[in-house]
Amino acid sequence: RTRPRPKLRCRGCQQPVHAKISPRGLRFFAHDRSGPTCPSNGETPEHRYLKTQLAEAIRQAGWRAQIEAEPEPRDVGGWRADVLAIDPDSHRRIAFEVQLASMSIADGLERTTRYDRDTITAIWITTHNPPWLWALPGFKLTEAHGDEVNHSRPLEGSRGLAVLDHGRWEPSQSVALDRVVSEVLAGQLVPYATSYLSEELSYGQKTRTQLGRASCRE
Repeated sequence: RTRPRPKLRCRGCQQPVHAKISPRGLRFFAHDRSGPTCPSNGETPEHRYLKTQLAEAIRQAGWRAQIEAEPEPRDVGGWRADVLAIDPDSHRRIAFEVQLASMSIADGLERTTRYDRDTITAIWITTHNPPWLWALPGFKLTEAHGDEVNHSRPLEGSRGLAVLDHGRWEPSQSVALDRVVSEVLAGQLVPYATSYLSEELSYGQKTRTQLGRASCRE
């Protein structure tokens, strides 16, 4: 006899899940039955898809990845990370937050401070162009060639990244998501604040936070 295949279970609440496809063609997993206590309850398929892609990139870089991670007993707390990357050697932690809904800069800074209290670096990810993109450490995700995310091409960091080119900070070209994540984990891509960036925006602050490389050389 062929043994029945074990059911997949949600990482957040351990309830059984099954594969589905959204109207936009995104593949995701949904609960077999309503899971009102699940941490992922109410999230869009896009949000879940991006968390899965981030976790995969983190694991490829050799770190542990926890989806919907909660504070440890030693932490001050007050946060729940979409995806928490943990260095298996040093136990250094970096939180990747997928923020697709509207959020004010003040709220983003306050939530980032909660991570700071527990010595966790917070990196914010969006697929839109919110004002907080230039006030918080983070980047925008698109698919290859700048298309919206619809699960048809590899993901790329397209805005919020910069390089130091001959003493001048310039917006970076799009970078594959797995490379962005690996460079963040390796400390090669770090947050910095600058009062000048050549990219023209219709909004934003004089001081902009970027994820920057020290050199544009590949």
